Amino acid sequence: ANSLTVESCDASNNGGGIDASGEIQLEDVHFKANRASRSSSAMYLDSNTFSSVTSTITNLKVSDSPGTEISVTSLNPAVKWICKPGTWSPPIGAFMGDFEHCPFSCDAGYYGNSSNAQLPTCTAKCPSGPA
Repeated sequence: ANSLTVESCDASNNGGGIDASGEIQLEDVHFKANRASRSSSAMYLDSNTFSSVTSTITNLKVSDSPGTEISVTSLNPAVKWICKPGTWSPPIGAFMGDFEHCPFSCDAGYYGNSSNAQLPTCTAKCPSGPA
């Protein structure tokens, strides 16, 4: 269950659901059917200001929002995504499409058993099966 749903928001610039600058902590949020005229229909995060606190995104769900849905740029320090094992996210980037937890699944032949994968190879290569 989601503790917060941000739904059917419309922005004339960036971030239909959220347009934020600086540190942000998101947990159990569902972005649904949001729109932005310029960029990032669900969420736009951008900051060039140094913060001693790392932004975190945990258990995020994005659905039914067209175009680039999430943009995370120039955060200092970068965002820490808390991912479901088997998924991953780089700390910054533009992410499209519907997803839950983190925007990408581990590459074929690799597995993830941690919550902080930042590369498509996740934790490690899958072990070879019997010959």
